[in-house]
Amino acid sequence: MVPIWRIDLMAPQYPEGLYLQIFHDRFSGDVEKINGLNHYIGMATIHNAMFPEFAIMRYAFYLLMGWGVIAAAIGRNGALFTWLMALYAFVLWAMWDMYAWGYKYGHDLDPHAAIKVEGMAYQPPLLGHKKLLNFDAWSLPDTGGWVLFGVISLACIIWFVEWRWPKRHAGPSGPSPMSISSLAAVCVLFLASCVSSEKPVIAFGKVECAYCRMNVMDPQFAAAIVTLKGRTYTFDSPECMAQHVAEGRCEDEGGRWWVCDHAHPGSSSMRPRRATCIART
Repeated sequence: MVPIWRIDLMAPQYPEGLYLQIFHDRFSGDVEKINGLNHYIGMATIHNAMFPEFAIMRYAFYLLMGWGVIAAAIGRNGALFTWLMALYAFVLWAMWDMYAWGYKYGHDLDPHAAIKVEGMAYQPPLLGHKKLLNFDAWSLPDTGGWVLFGVISLACIIWFVEWRWPKRHAGPSGPSPMSISSLAAVCVLFLASCVSSEKPVIAFGKVECAYCRMNVMDPQFAAAIVTLKGRTYTFDSPECMAQHVAEGRCEDEGGRWWVCDHAHPGSSSMRPRRATCIART
């Protein structure tokens, strides 16, 4: 029902960015625009038929869900372990499959393309950021991917607690599922909060302001937005950051705003300000 993965592209000529979302059975987003750009450098067009996995992915998810229900009904740590191994195997296969597709997609170029750069390949990143000519490409999990990783993390914590301290949590009728699940949920939320509060690093003199395209030079005035999906927008001043949001260029709501410590220029200390995007008027 929700996208599993997302690829974002940013360039000076596309300040609002382009994006590609991958569902279990289709692509979505700026597919036609990306195909139009890729045509000039000889890359193949993106279409649903190029992924035969789309035809079977639905059944793979049904199998994993059914396996999880059976493991819960059995109520044994061994059954939970087998389900975890199945989830890990699915994730490893999916990541390998995506890497293999990206490698072929970025290296198998049309020799008659209008633009050719000697020795240049255009393989998108499997996870994280990569520079492709004048485009910055980000590849990150989308809603479905984060749900999957959250389920795996929660199941790992429950399995570890049951395996490591089975007697400590055992009562007259065995371990308490509620107490173990509560502990696991608290641990997951704690880890998530630690990740979300990580402050961005600004490479002064090397990055451009996401709004005015000037180089970010002054450590006394720089600012940044870190979105919920992990993308970082850098600005040369808080005014540019505010204008960027006011014009509706935020890709999602609820990100974290950061401004440099004006009293201590040059330091890495930054102050978070949680905010939501401002609607375009």
